[in-house]
Amino acid sequence: QQAQRDPWKRAVALVGSTDAALTRAGATLTEYVPGLRIVHVDAPPMGFDPASPAARALLGRVAASGATLCFLALG
Repeated sequence: QQAQRDPWKRAVALVGSTDAALTRAGATLTEYVPGLRIVHVDAPPMGFDPASPAARALLGRVAASGATLCFLALG
């Protein structure tokens, strides 16, 4: 309900897993949360190192997306 009152809180990034899983997660989230916007989706390759330059670049993309919340799922 908070997201419905504050439009700026409706921007979400999804990171991790696979493109297919993130697409399904985004569809489910937007179905249950009216007005929610998925503003960034990123599925890093298997073996992704969260301490690498690629990770820093990914975080930069998330920050630039305008997301106010990021769901992260790295196995």
